[in-house]
Amino acid sequence: MQPDGNPVYLLPIIPLVRHAAEPLPLPEWPTYTEDDFQQLMKQVKHRAGAVLERSAQQYLSVGNWFKKMLAKPVIWYVRGKLLTSIEQIVLKDLKARNLMR
Repeated sequence: MQPDGNPVYLLPIIPLVRHAAEPLPLPEWPTYTEDDFQQLMKQVKHRAGAVLERSAQQYLSVGNWFKKMLAKPVIWYVRGKLLTSIEQIVLKDLKARNLMR
């Protein structure tokens, strides 16, 4: 207890000895081939499609016929733009970090 009445929290210091004192090597980052990247993009497209479809169902459940008529083309347009952006961003980042073989 400190003189002002606040508790003192102490942590024991345990020295590292022998092998525990040696630095651990960093694991190698996984790299992507073009095929790996295309497989990743298939998974992203599947997930984005599911999320957009579910969002559209919730939005259209309360809507009128006009919203329902316009929804499909808008969803496909947004999905295409979104996936193109995701693909460009991920590919650019993988190349910048030398993770693309």
